[in-house]
Amino acid sequence: MSTDGPTSLLSSVWRGALVLLGTAVCVWIAASLIQQVWVVLVIVAGVAVVVSAAVIVLRWWWRRRQW
Repeated sequence: MSTDGPTSLLSSVWRGALVLLGTAVCVWIAASLIQQVWVVLVIVAGVAVVVSAAVIVLRWWWRRRQW
């Protein structure tokens, strides 16, 4: 019986396992980066809304004060 068959099969299994592990790690890293970017985008959008609202209110108040 040749050892080439089982060795080749074992090698293929290890290669497949490494590919699956590498894919899982890449997906995990991408998901964590997307979550971090999402949080940053939400914070930036919130700050932009607050600053815009403050500018609108201050402009309205300033115009009303000058009347």
